[in-house]
This record gives sequence, structure tokens and C-alpha cells, in this order.
Amino acid sequence: MKRLAGLSALALIISSTSGCGWLWGEDGYFRDRGSDYLQAHSTAPMQLPSDVSGVKRLDPLLPIPRNVADDNVSGEYEVPRPQPLTGGAGQANDYSLQRSGSSRWVLAQHAPAEVWPVARQFFEDNGFRIAQERPQTGEFSTTWQRFDELSASLGQRLASTASSNDSEVRVRVRMEPGVQRNTSEVYVVTVERPAGSSAEPDFPSSSTNTGADALLVDELLASMNRSAEKGGSVSLLAERDFDVPNRVSLSEDGSGNPVLNVGADLDRAWSSVGRALEQGGQWRVEDINRSLGLY
Repeated sequence: MKRLAGLSALALIISSTSGCGWLWGEDGYFRDRGSDYLQAHSTAPMQLPSDVSGVKRLDPLLPIPRNVADDNVSGEYEVPRPQPLTGGAGQANDYSLQRSGSSRWVLAQHAPAEVWPVARQFFEDNGFRIAQERPQTGEFSTTWQRFDELSASLGQRLASTASSNDSEVRVRVRMEPGVQRNTSEVYVVTVERPAGSSAEPDFPSSSTNTGADALLVDELLASMNRSAEKGGSVSLLAERDFDVPNRVSLSEDGSGNPVLNVGADLDRAWSSVGRALEQGGQWRVEDINRSLGLY
């Protein structure tokens, strides 16, 4: 019995050096096939005889993926960044600029919880200090700051739109659920006051300082598109607390005709309906009357 144990140990030593060996079991020796794959090699695909017709093409049962790792590649392997669970990264239409009259806003193909951290990061990166945050309503605002307290490039361009170089600016950013599901609309408004003043002017309901607001919207849009290429993030705080009712509901008028109610002003409702008609692919708009609100 000791001799058999010694032969079994010798067989294991041989298997570790030659890549093939024999193991001992209760029924005797059997060949270890655990390393057979190391000796595998590629063969030519199976070809059917030329006189055979009407047979389904033979596809590989286990095709080799195109992005299979290459053993000849040298250097340190960089683990790819995981993609967001919603949508996908780097889509060209993730964020777009919308206009209606003097109003400008960013349309995002993402829920407000995904847009919140991207918008907030843009203002922090450019030197704005966040004063108030209300994730439940999708709003945050900044403190009063002089233009020279902001990033050099953005501060100089904002100063060129101001009524006076000796001014302070404050910004409010508002994110609302879009008319379409899982979309958001981002609005930016600013107010100014003389530097050192203690006045507290209220934010306007719509953009009045069109030069500064348009500049910030354009820069915010560019930053969001860069962020989309790198992969997005989600604000769990905004996702948990965001509490704005659905802006679109379906009802009937007194005659029983269906009515689509949009919780937005005419400019935004007009833009959203036009975009839906264009993307729907089932209608062709032949006439538009903006004054009557008619497509």
C-alpha cells in the first residue's frame, strides 16, 4: 500500500511538470484531463460539401467575442468605468437647448434625480457658493458674489453682460420634470445688485437678465454634455425627496372629447407638444399658428 501511495505521488509530480498525468482512484489509475484545454488549438470551420443545398448555414455554437482579451497585450490593464443603469453614457441628445421667445432652458433626457448633481457640480466648479438647497422642489440658489470671485473665464464673460462691473450676482437653478416621462427641464435666472449693497431683490418668475441667463444656460449645457460622455450619477437625496406632481394628465371636456392637460406655461407647452409631434413619427405638421396655439 505504501508503494502505491508513492507511485501516486510520483504521478502527481509528473502531471505538474508535463501538463498531463495520471491520478490514482479506488478503481485504479485514470487520466487527469484538467489541463487539456492548454493543448487546444484552432481548426478550420466545418465546410459542407458543394453538392449539399437547402441546409441551414452552420454557425458556431460558441462564437468568440470580438472584445476577447489578447494574451499578447502588455502593460497595466485599466478597468473600464461601469455604465449608468439608465439610458447610457455619451448620447448626443442627452441634453439639448430649448428656446421659446426670450426664454432658454436645458432639456435633459434624464429624471431630475440624475440632473441635480450634474447641474450643482457645474456651479461649484465655477466658484459659486451654494446658499440654499431644496431637493424636494428641484431648486438651489447661490450666495451674492462679485464676478472676480468666480472662475476667471466665466466671471469675465458674466461681467460683460452686467449693467455695471461693480456688481454682485446671485443665481437660482430650478429643475422640473419634463412633459415626457423621465425628462427634466433646467431653468437658470440671475439677479444683480450693487457690490456691498444689503438689498435683497427677489428672483423673477422668468428670465429678465437675458444676457447673463443665456450665458449660464449655454455653459451649463456644455458641461452636462461633457458629463454625459463620462457617465452620469444620481442624487439619492433628490430621488427620495423630489415631490412635484405629474405635469401631464388626461381628462375629458363637457362633450366627452379627450383633453391633455399640461402643467406648464404656453411657451413650454407649445415647445413640448411640437417636439412630441416631431419625435412621434406618425404625424406630419402642415400648418402652425403660434398666436392661436394651433398645430
